[in-house]
Amino acid sequence: MGDNSVGQLGINEPYLENKVSPVLVEALLPFKTRSVSCGNEHTVVCTQNSVAFAWGNNDRGQCGTT
Repeated sequence: MGDNSVGQLGINEPYLENKVSPVLVEALLPFKTRSVSCGNEHTVVCTQNSVAFAWGNNDRGQCGTT
C-alpha cells in the first residue's frame, strides 16, 4: 500500500497514484516471511531463515548498503 515513487513497494511498476490495497511482491513468493518493517520510502523483510531483503530509498543506508 502507498506510494512507489522510489520503489518502496517492491514492484517493478511505477505508480503515479498511491496504491490503496496491499501489493504482491512476487520475488518473495519462495520465502516465508517472519517480519516486515516499512519506512516512509523503504521496506525491509526478514524471512524465517533469517534472510533480509530491503528495497526503496537508500540515501542514508537505511536498506543496509552504502
